Amino acid sequence: MSAKKESYLTIVLAVTATSGLLANDIFLSVLPSVGKTLGVGTIGGEFLLMHFLLVMGLTHLFYPFLIEHFGEKKTLLTGSIVFGGASLCLAFAKSYDEILLLRTFQAVGVSLCLALSRTIMKTRLTPEKSNRGFMLMSTIMGIAPAIAPILGFLLYENLGLASCFFFVSGFALAIFFFVVKLAPADRPGMHQRSLTFRECGIEYLNLSKRGAYWRFASIPCFAYSAYFSYICISPYLLEAHGLSTKDIAFSYVCLSVTYFLGTLLARRYVARHGIKAALSVGHLFFLMGGLLCWLVLAQNYFSPIHLIGAMSILTLGNGFLLPIGTATTLSENQGRGFFPGAILGFAQFSIAAASAYIASRLLMERVDYFGALLGIISIVAFGLNLLIRRIENSALKTSCQ
Repeated sequence: MSAKKESYLTIVLAVTATSGLLANDIFLSVLPSVGKTLGVGTIGGEFLLMHFLLVMGLTHLFYPFLIEHFGEKKTLLTGSIVFGGASLCLAFAKSYDEILLLRTFQAVGVSLCLALSRTIMKTRLTPEKSNRGFMLMSTIMGIAPAIAPILGFLLYENLGLASCFFFVSGFALAIFFFVVKLAPADRPGMHQRSLTFRECGIEYLNLSKRGAYWRFASIPCFAYSAYFSYICISPYLLEAHGLSTKDIAFSYVCLSVTYFLGTLLARRYVARHGIKAALSVGHLFFLMGGLLCWLVLAQNYFSPIHLIGAMSILTLGNGFLLPIGTATTLSENQGRGFFPGAILGFAQFSIAAASAYIASRLLMERVDYFGALLGIISIVAFGLNLLIRRIENSALKTSCQ
């Protein structure tokens, strides 16, 4: 593969990885209106997001099996077809049950797009180029949450909900076209081994017992837990405190800007001070954002602007934690096939779905309980990183003596 084609493929894979965010966030700002139209209210609207995340997580467990039997490129193309087909059908769905069923298929498709983007980037590029690709992927994934809600608001206001799904299906078609053109065919004999579900289970069990794996894999899990807890309840929370649909849509720009800024700072900090120092800085911003969210939501009459500002600091930390945690987890487990990415994706999205569910339950009781959840997540993540750093430093001193 030429260097130019390799660069184009990296960009296509990075954009393909945003499929899930686009499908989930394009109608995020109008979710309260959609819920009222369908007659399901707050709980039903939130469940559309939580269900989507959970299905994405579960699908990650099956993609190593699909790759071994069908190959990387075919599996990615299949994912784009399922994603696009479900999105197109969603444009014609009439009831909540139909939408929920089609969202299930949509989540399966986007999960394969994300998983296979990571896999192809890991297997077809050198470790150095794949790390740069993962950083680019995380950067683009940080921009998507800003664009998607605004785009969804404009489409919904002018053309209706169906136009959002038509746009997403067109995005899936573009993925299919570019992958066909740019992704290299699977090498002959690359996937001839008959991998069974039992073998997958054994691999997952063995890898899940490795503390060294979770040293970095837990970092994106904490980041997703806090971020998606906010994302799933924010349309309703912000609407209840006076923001219009348009204001809600544009509020996500603040989160994306600080996330993007975090990824840029992370790259420079890693180059100058190393990965562990950069992670410490990211955890510090993450802690500050989580505690500020807790403080803001503890007030009886809080300002939505203050909450958005506090979450922006948290997502600044995510700009450090997500790309570094993801890239390091996958690059340091190169010899373990597709299983590190599968467990990482399962853990990220399943924990995000569980956290979003807990957040919605807490919000129904008291808004400050939700703030406490964000604060506790950030404290645990910061404390765990600090503990691991101390253990590693102590082990290093012992080995040098």
